[in-house]
Amino acid sequence: MNKKELVERIRLPEWSDIEFKEARTSLPKNIWQTVSAFSNTDGGYIILGIKETAKDRYEAAGVESVDKIQNDFVTTLRGEKFNIQLSSRGDLIDMGGKLILVFKISPMPRQAKPVYFNNDIRNTYIRMGSTDQRCGKGEIERMLREASEQTSDSLILNEYDASHVDSDTVTGYRRYLEVAEKSHHFLEFNDTVFLTKIGALKDNRLTVAGLLLFGKEESIFSRFPAFELSIYRMPENPDSETRWLDRKIYNRNIIQTYIDGLAYLKQFIPIPFMMASDGITRVEMVPSYITIREALANLLMHRDYFDTGIPAVRIYQDRIVFRNPGASLLSINEMIYEAETIPRNPVIARAFRLIGWAETAGSGMLKMQKNWQEAGFPAPVIRNNQPRYWFTLELEMKKPAVAGDVLRDKVGDKVGDKVGDKVGDRLTENQVSILNLLKNNPQISAKQLASQVGISQRKIEENLAKLKNKGVIDRIGPAKGGRWVVKVNK
Repeated sequence: MNKKELVERIRLPEWSDIEFKEARTSLPKNIWQTVSAFSNTDGGYIILGIKETAKDRYEAAGVESVDKIQNDFVTTLRGEKFNIQLSSRGDLIDMGGKLILVFKISPMPRQAKPVYFNNDIRNTYIRMGSTDQRCGKGEIERMLREASEQTSDSLILNEYDASHVDSDTVTGYRRYLEVAEKSHHFLEFNDTVFLTKIGALKDNRLTVAGLLLFGKEESIFSRFPAFELSIYRMPENPDSETRWLDRKIYNRNIIQTYIDGLAYLKQFIPIPFMMASDGITRVEMVPSYITIREALANLLMHRDYFDTGIPAVRIYQDRIVFRNPGASLLSINEMIYEAETIPRNPVIARAFRLIGWAETAGSGMLKMQKNWQEAGFPAPVIRNNQPRYWFTLELEMKKPAVAGDVLRDKVGDKVGDKVGDKVGDRLTENQVSILNLLKNNPQISAKQLASQVGISQRKIEENLAKLKNKGVIDRIGPAKGGRWVVKVNK
């Protein structure tokens, strides 16, 4: 961080990636909470020598004992204060004769989490907004699971054997495999060997994946009492006192839940009438259906089944929202454009891919983006909330309007009238989408825009530059920590 960036940040309130502390002559005691929080979340800057003069108003106060404070901070990070060795280099910035120390704390990889201090794992923090939040027992256990070399769904459940398997589900699954690949060599084996081959059984005991995929309902409930999927059909009027018009609860094994849930969801998505080449058979594997199928598969494959949160699908008149406990271990950009994959439940994911219910590892999110847009709808909106541990996929079913109309409908009447009349006829569909997102979230990053609009980060940056040149938007503050302004009175 340079002096110009620091001046800009002082004008803004503290947020998820920055923490101001006065620290004139010594390190504040709560600084270690912030180090833990940044390490366990997305990293950030700790800036010493800045005091708060009023609510969210800051000014340079300066650090008097620069060498002592810097040495104390760096030495403590490298010492035994934390459960792992940390490091940070202090940058010194002179603001009118007042010396400011800036330390950058990098986010730790999942294998190194949780990061805590004083030899007490209860001193584990995460960053939420501008505050350091102490983690609860469940959050700490989740970090430990994700750091483990062994995936959760491959764990052996010694108290569960083949007697806890629903044989009809296994028979049905084998039929799906036969349809997908008639000559697959797994089909030659009996059920016990078959389940062992796909990772559902080990040493004649069910794995977590085996119980969840093929288990009897009562057996699953005895080990995972929060296991269920809820699908809600929401009222047309969001202000209605009616919470939902219909609610379906699925608590059979994953295979049956997927089949039943997809059959219900299918009723509410637009599936255009298409004929196969024979002119007789109707084709249902159209882009809209493929997207919904992949979205439900991803929800079931990547859920954290050890968490007590319940996954839910909400069907609105103009959109379908999939919400899953278990934030992705990757960034949205890595999932979509870099085709990276760190499956939370690789055995379950492999079982889905084996019978063609899910895309090849690392390609599912990109395929959903392309298929939903090919169906004529806006790019899916993806939110990966790691601190709150939720992953959300929103599929809008409203066809995009022309640029001026979208501005009026989504950015707001005032903005739509002012901007739409001036440049609306010259805005591309992507630029309109960018404006909508900037209006709703002024601090959104180029990476987040890229994932939600469905184009590369480079294209996003090109469009942002064009919108700035047209006078439609402006940037306040530095690249990190600044915000966008959609101009109304331009």
